[in-house]
This record gives sequence, C-alpha cells and structure tokens, in this order.
Amino acid sequence: MRCTDFATFTLILFALSANAEPHIFNSADECVAQIERLTPRSRSPSNFEALHLDSNSNSDADADADADADADADADAEPSLNWTSGADAAITTQSGPSTPPNSPSIKTVDRALSVLVWNTYKFQIPGAIDLISENKSDLILLQESVSNSHESLASRLNMYAQFGPGYLSSVGQTGVATLSKFAPLTVCSWQHEEPWLKSPKATLVSLYRIEGHHLLTINVHSINFTLSTEAWQAQLASVSQLLKSYEGRLILAGDFNTWSNERLALLEQLRLEHALSTVVPTPDQRTRVFGNTLDHLLVRGLKVDKSSTLVTESSDHNAVMATLIMSDSNSL
Repeated sequence: MRCTDFATFTLILFALSANAEPHIFNSADECVAQIERLTPRSRSPSNFEALHLDSNSNSDADADADADADADADADAEPSLNWTSGADAAITTQSGPSTPPNSPSIKTVDRALSVLVWNTYKFQIPGAIDLISENKSDLILLQESVSNSHESLASRLNMYAQFGPGYLSSVGQTGVATLSKFAPLTVCSWQHEEPWLKSPKATLVSLYRIEGHHLLTINVHSINFTLSTEAWQAQLASVSQLLKSYEGRLILAGDFNTWSNERLALLEQLRLEHALSTVVPTPDQRTRVFGNTLDHLLVRGLKVDKSSTLVTESSDHNAVMATLIMSDSNSL
C-alpha cells in the first residue's frame, strides 16, 4: 500500500481502534513440531530457554537424541507438504521443476547465496516480473505476491515455489511466496488476521538442506492497519515460538510494516533475543513510512558479503538484495 493511502486509511479507521480485538487466524504449533522433528538441537540453551529448564532435563536429552536420529533419517527424504491445522487452516502450496536444479541430497549449491526480498504490490505495476527474472537470485522472498504470478515466475526461472496464502483481492489470491533454486525439505504457513480489515496476513516457513546444512527461511507479511501493537506483536510472537525451537542457520525477512517506533523496538527485541543479525543495505534506500523502515532482512549463521537496495517504480516498496555466505562454524 502506498504511503499516502496508508495515512488516509489510518485516519479513517482511527475511531475503530478502541473496539478492535486481535484474532489469531492460525497458530504455528504444527510448523514448530515439524521443524523440531527434522532438525537437531545441539547448541547450549539460550537465556530465555534456561529459565524453563527443570528436573526433566534428562528426558529432554533423550528427546533430543531421538530428534537427531529423525533428522539423519530425513536428511535425504523427499520434500513434504505441510499445512496448519484447524477449520480455517490455510493450505500451503509448493511446486517446482520436475527435474530439481539442485537436489538437497547432492552438494552442488555454492556457499554464496543471493537473496531478494520484495513486496511486489500484487504485481499491479508493469515490470515487476521482469525485475525478478533479471535478478536471478537463489532465494526470492516475496510479499503481496499473487498465486498465478509467482507460479509463472517459478516456471520461467526453473525454481521451486512455496506459497502461504493471505487475503483474496481483486487480482486473485495474494500471500507470501518463496522461490528457491533447491527443493525444500518441508513447508508450512499460518495466518494472523488484521483487526480492522478482518483479512489474513501470512507467515511462510521453508526448510532446506544445502551442502549438508539446514537453512530455514521465514517469510513474513506483518499486520498493518492497527494503532496498537497487540495483534502485530501476536504475529511476531508466533515467529519467536519457531525461533526457540530451531537453532541453525536462518533467514527471517519480509515486509514487517514497522512504521512506528514501538514496532521497530519490538522487532529489535526479537533480534536480540534470538541472536539475529540485521542486514543493512548500502546505500540504505528501503521504503519508509513516518521515517521508519518497513522491510527487513535478518540472518543467523550466515555472513553478509554484500547488500544493496534495488530502487524501482514497479512497486510501492524498494527491494532488498544480499549475498550471504554459509559459515562452517555451525554444523546444523
């Protein structure tokens, strides 16, 4: 949404905020369970985890050993489809080329990973598809994507496409999409509902195995139209829940709609709590509202080689690009 539209809409809906009740459309529980099953836990507990350790630590160690065994067995498994549970569950779709460009069981992917993060404005402005095609990134994390557009892109680029549906619009089913040059081991998504608009915003999670190491991507399109942070923070808390269960390399990125200082502070708190690093483009020309950056790229277990902003008229957001280097210091 354009900045001027956002300001107008906020003023119109201001009076509704007092009675707005946040509603979680789905939960991350199933996704957390799946990621825990597929990935080992070998790092020392963080401070927030240590607070919950009790006399059952021996049984926890046994469970971790079982998880390690499961992870070894699943390392070369075929990619699986997963979806969130519940009557209103949003099915996460996944598609890819019939012949994988890089199978997760074959170590052919370079350690350098090129990443593109972009809110596409539902591909409503000409040039968006061409911009993505010309970029040729290894991982493409899109917000306000449209199902037929990202599927067309994946086919054109011979990439795997994972999609977490959000809200229906006049242009079709929107949501968050992650395109990758390697097949995911598992995919899951969940939704949170905009308090005023009652439309869902999606979080999409994909787990890969690259050169023998796990890489988790979390693609987020955050709640926007609410003056309080309660509903926005609930969506961020579901991401935090997943981060507590996974200790390996990861990319957390998307349009977080951090147009207020309070939202930025909460995102920074999440970053510190889970030992994430912020990737700041040079020069930093990310889209801003009320002076605050909306789009973010955070990483763990990855070194930043370079990052830049792609200034474009093909969306109301500029794109963030980065080249990330996989580190050997963490064997997860």
